[in-house]
Amino acid sequence: MTDILPTRKQASALFREVVAVRQKGEHPFLETHLRSFVRHSYKVAETAFQIAAYIPEIKQEDAYVLGLLHDCGRIKDEWSEQTFHGLVGYNLLMEKGYPLAARVALSHSFYDLENNFSAYKMKASDLEQVVRLVGGWTFNIYDYLIQLADLLNDCGHLCTIEYRFEHAAQRHNLSEEYVRTSIASTLKLKKYFDAKCGRDVYSMLGIVNA
Repeated sequence: MTDILPTRKQASALFREVVAVRQKGEHPFLETHLRSFVRHSYKVAETAFQIAAYIPEIKQEDAYVLGLLHDCGRIKDEWSEQTFHGLVGYNLLMEKGYPLAARVALSHSFYDLENNFSAYKMKASDLEQVVRLVGGWTFNIYDYLIQLADLLNDCGHLCTIEYRFEHAAQRHNLSEEYVRTSIASTLKLKKYFDAKCGRDVYSMLGIVNA
């Protein structure tokens, strides 16, 4: 797999294309959801960029681009069209010739491979493809970075991991067991980046909500 990526300018244009296609389709975002989606995508990009500043092995511009495009699979509406946004994003970015961005669009949802495959309702054929793809990967630091940056944002607002899962549970009726195990798994992810950055990620980003 090559690590070719679009520039920030190209990624922004592609992101706008994703939004335009969704809004012209049969299932456009509601206005409030559109604003939330745009805020979230740009905030994940900014968060990844900030964390990458402390890690020499990560290119900041690459981190920004990967963060901005991580949810481009929302070019389709998951519920109405019975698709999984991670897989839609993977296929879209592969078609565009960006395999690393495609990989991250899929891998960002699977921070815990022990319990996350069952967390998303998808067609059997999609699930088979997801398991085949993700199950064959060894995650790298870019996979982990976008997973964390995504989890530290709730609708475009910086937040703790606990806050993110508690609010996701309210929106999506997630079980207490799922929330508990997910928080435990992703706090390990935060500690990994605390060590990589040589500082507490929450403090570095100014995250204070409990």
